[in-house]
Amino acid sequence: MLLPIWESGCTILTGLTLESLERERRARLTLATEDGLTMERRTLGDYLSNDEPAAALWVDMVKIVHRDSPNEAHTERLGPACQTLFYVGCFQGELINGGVSQFFSNSAGNCALETLAALRQIGAKICVEILEQALVVFPEGAPPKDRQKRCELLFAFEERDPELLEQLSRVYYKRVDAMDSVPEEDLTALQLAFMRAHAAELVET
Repeated sequence: MLLPIWESGCTILTGLTLESLERERRARLTLATEDGLTMERRTLGDYLSNDEPAAALWVDMVKIVHRDSPNEAHTERLGPACQTLFYVGCFQGELINGGVSQFFSNSAGNCALETLAALRQIGAKICVEILEQALVVFPEGAPPKDRQKRCELLFAFEERDPELLEQLSRVYYKRVDAMDSVPEEDLTALQLAFMRAHAAELVET
């Protein structure tokens, strides 16, 4: 049985053996072909016929990076294009759930600089501006990989300046995650365009 636990936008899977998770993954990663046979989803292009390609890919990427390691994300298991999409997906989930501060304080913040590069790759200019401005929280704009050290710096900064990250989060909600209007920057559309541009690339290395 799959028991998903949401840690600020990134699914952690627990209670699974390696064998059961692999069976589940292969069951999900199959597509019906015209002659009734099935094939495993191996490339980004294999997801493009799905009603929600980015969402379907996200579920499978989470399973891959957390396979046999529910508390640690092994992004090196993903192909280069999927690593980009995984970092963007984590950023998106964190900001939707709790804003910029939550992104830094949770495990997604371990890869803040990789996330910045990923946002640049897909052309998310507003998100790049938000994250670049938020990085002033840390010395030389480099968040520690160690979560405890990063949080110590983050919380100390927020005591001195409680408004900056809140303001940046509001920019995201207004311009990227706009609920009542068309957003200036549609992250899902940018991810889909990136998937199409890298359709031949493997999901898993």
